[in-house]
Amino acid sequence: TVEWVSTGRYKVYVPSEWKLQDNNYMAVLTGYGFVEGSSKAATKATLLGAYSTYFEVFVSDDASANNGSFMFILTNLNDWMYL
Repeated sequence: TVEWVSTGRYKVYVPSEWKLQDNNYMAVLTGYGFVEGSSKAATKATLLGAYSTYFEVFVSDDASANNGSFMFILTNLNDWMYL
């Protein structure tokens, strides 16, 4: 599930069953297309934090926040650890 928090800020929720640990997984992000209202300003996506049940994304085309689309891949850095 993705939650729009405010202009350019999003929370992407991950299932708690995945048992991810804060800042122990990698969210690889890329902007997709252009920011809202533009046909020239490319979308940039920045990871703000990775927590056990969600990660936060900041979307922009410069220093200011903009709404826009992004894609992501998650990698659990603890996949090879014995629990």
